[in-house]
Amino acid sequence: MAQVVKLALVGFGRVGRWVAWDLAERGRRIEARYGVRLVLESVITSRGALHRADGLPMDLFRSERLRDHWVPLEEFGWPVDRSRAGLEGVLGSGAQVLIEATPTDLESGQPGLDHALAALGRGIHVVFLNKGPLVVAWRRLREVAGGSGARIKAAGATAAALPAMDLGDWCLAGARIELIEGILNGTTNFILTRMEEGMDRAAALAEAQRRGIAEANPRLDLEGWDTAAKLLILANLLMEAELELQEVPVEGIQTLTAEEVRAARTRGEVVKLLGRAVRRDSRVEAAVRPVVLPVDHPLAGVRETTKAVRLVSDLMGELTVIGGASSPAAAAAAAVKDVINLAREGAVGA
Repeated sequence: MAQVVKLALVGFGRVGRWVAWDLAERGRRIEARYGVRLVLESVITSRGALHRADGLPMDLFRSERLRDHWVPLEEFGWPVDRSRAGLEGVLGSGAQVLIEATPTDLESGQPGLDHALAALGRGIHVVFLNKGPLVVAWRRLREVAGGSGARIKAAGATAAALPAMDLGDWCLAGARIELIEGILNGTTNFILTRMEEGMDRAAALAEAQRRGIAEANPRLDLEGWDTAAKLLILANLLMEAELELQEVPVEGIQTLTAEEVRAARTRGEVVKLLGRAVRRDSRVEAAVRPVVLPVDHPLAGVRETTKAVRLVSDLMGELTVIGGASSPAAAAAAAVKDVINLAREGAVGA
């Protein structure tokens, strides 16, 4: 008999819509493969919610048009409950797992922080797609979760389909991680690849924007803050680092020139934007900066939008994972994976 896991999804932008579509398209396959029935009871936005206690009809979310374009909730053909907007929807969802997919704010963590604290305080597990709360208030989230017995998952907030969190949490369970080093932002890696080929930074950025790889305002990518946020989450969850963002020196690629990148290549080296966290005695130090790597470094050959992470542990040595799609679909799939793993760990499911 399948384990039933009741879900609430808060935030219905590009990634949130992909989560709903993924659950609709793959739900039966997931149940057959893992014995886990994922029931989406609520889709919550700041303007209202779609809600049904025994699960929303998944046919609502199978339209590719509605998946790929923002539309009002009313177009999904289900009554919109205005009383369940935002935090009220989280509080009244009845879910066992909350998928937090509201926009990331690295300064306040809101509105996702309030949603997560409310859910965790009630013993509801939280799967994060939103980096903001984890960056701004990790200690507080951990304390609230510890008090209620709820769990926190963050694969989708730490490089989408790249299994950086899983590598440390599962593959290196029991070992002490001494180093995390990674190319955690596909946009900057794409731009550096083009600069290495001779394109200047502005032209490379324009190409990335035309392809939909970069946002209209790409500052978080170019200035290194997206990489820093992902590194901070990985270091705090996998290395128990207790770091805050202001403690992480951050230098992006916004001042690099194509001449500098090509010059490194002529010397047999490559330039990569790396996030790096290293254990030094009783503390962990982290930084983000462009680094010149020798061509035989495990991360030197990572090109285009591909991401990678390298972990070094005390007992199991070095592991490097390269790949994983960079897209809303990949981030959504990572969140669904987190829910499946909560069930496999025995945290949810009746």
